Amino acid sequence: MIFNLTPSEVTFRNLTPHEVTLLHETSTTYPVDGPPPRVTTIENTDGFLHDDVNDLDVEIVVRSLSSTVTDLPDPQPGVILIVSRMTCEAKPHRTDLVYPEGIVRSPDNTPIGCRKFGRVRPTS
Repeated sequence: MIFNLTPSEVTFRNLTPHEVTLLHETSTTYPVDGPPPRVTTIENTDGFLHDDVNDLDVEIVVRSLSSTVTDLPDPQPGVILIVSRMTCEAKPHRTDLVYPEGIVRSPDNTPIGCRKFGRVRPTS
């Protein structure tokens, strides 16, 4: 287990740009509680490919995540931050970050909630 807290000791703060509804035994909706953290990305040109049909060169880029994240609060005891998966991936050592996982969609493919929260483990 990652968190050594009982449910009564945890406060969730939703820092995504939209409400997050956890579909559990009962549904719980977490309203937006601050600006969403933003991850800086790094873009490098990986070369060009030539499109013979249209006779043009298409640039190919490689994008990677930086560990720089703006608007991410410092960890606080007992506070778990609901953020984007990209934020979790940029900060894998932060044990206070989770993202919506197990997305449930309506028949028209609109997200209506999630079944659980996910976390990213740091690589060695």
